[in-house]
Amino acid sequence: GLERGKSHCEMGVRQMLSSHISTIWSKVYLGESVLLKCTVESNSTAQWGFEWDKPKTVLTLNPRHVVSNDSYFITAVTREDAGSYRCKAGQTSSQPVELIVSGEQLQHLLYGHTLISILNHSSNLYYEHLPLLHYLYDRKLGNAK
Repeated sequence: GLERGKSHCEMGVRQMLSSHISTIWSKVYLGESVLLKCTVESNSTAQWGFEWDKPKTVLTLNPRHVVSNDSYFITAVTREDAGSYRCKAGQTSSQPVELIVSGEQLQHLLYGHTLISILNHSSNLYYEHLPLLHYLYDRKLGNAK
């Protein structure tokens, strides 16, 4: 059968100068697992508390969704898991990651790794302490022979 894949996204909340950042989206497939990880780059040694915003279609108590402080893990993705996710550390929120769930399942070997880092592309206006999203996407799928 098809081996379950895993997508990995890292959302980083940065205290730095940056301009407007566009929403990032990731296409995931039914049955995959997804890990969203929130990181804070700061000179502070304080312990950060994290909160997560998720789509309204995701029930509050869903056994497939496991939240552990800076990590948000979804197993066996369904269409109801699609939508916008973001993390909040202190008073600062990350830009959202938009999960788009495809009805297909990949039937061939696929090894993909893409790192997207976006800053200061679209505007001459700079705002202090605007969060910067680092989005790390890593999927490994294949047929189990």
